[in-house]
Amino acid sequence: MANASTSIPIISDIDFGEHYSHYFKHSEFQIFSRKQKIYIPSQPCVGFSERLNCYFWPTPNDNYEKNKRLLNQYIDLASKCLQDLKSNEDRILSLFMDICKWGGVKLPTNNSSEVIISLVAASSRSKLQVAKMNSAWTKLYAIFYPNDFIIFDSRVATSLLSIAEGILSKEEIVVFQKKYPALGYVNGRGGTRPRQLKYKWSNAYKLWEAQLDANLLCKSICRHLNFDGVLNGSVTLRDLEAVLFMDGY
Repeated sequence: MANASTSIPIISDIDFGEHYSHYFKHSEFQIFSRKQKIYIPSQPCVGFSERLNCYFWPTPNDNYEKNKRLLNQYIDLASKCLQDLKSNEDRILSLFMDICKWGGVKLPTNNSSEVIISLVAASSRSKLQVAKMNSAWTKLYAIFYPNDFIIFDSRVATSLLSIAEGILSKEEIVVFQKKYPALGYVNGRGGTRPRQLKYKWSNAYKLWEAQLDANLLCKSICRHLNFDGVLNGSVTLRDLEAVLFMDGY
């Protein structure tokens, strides 16, 4: 039996956010945009802010600052609507339509009451109160609860899993999957998706618990990035989301 000085380090308490933070600060980034047939950036870059500067949606002319201004408008309106959800049903449905149009996804319902019910369920941030989930709903929650929800779509899911496989040992992956048991892949096509993965992951599509696990992990990543002074300590989930979005292309 090994003594204390030679025993294997306990890894059950790993703060995985620190590993991701290190990855974003020190790994090279470059993608090949099949649609535009160009490399973005033209030469590989290193650093979180440098990655953020590479973000675009839906075209290279629509950079992060442009998208950030639009999303902040949505977030401001959502904040006002949250003061009285019932009386703002029509405004909220209209905002949801705008969010879906921005994200290039189909509006999942025209029933404003259904949207309110889902927003209330999401506000619990609890596995015991399940909210509706798909690539549209996750965007709604991120706008209404911007400090607690990441947009968990196919690109973000792909990025989170691929990075984990690249930076963690096999033993650490086991711990990671126990800590975030619902985290898995979300089917999507375009760029490098679907991406080949080394380990077995669950299907997280439409899974509310996966959204909650992604929220926890991404908030941890943000904390470490901010602790290290990235973007002057002001990294938000929207910033991280944009970097994950590009990484998961």
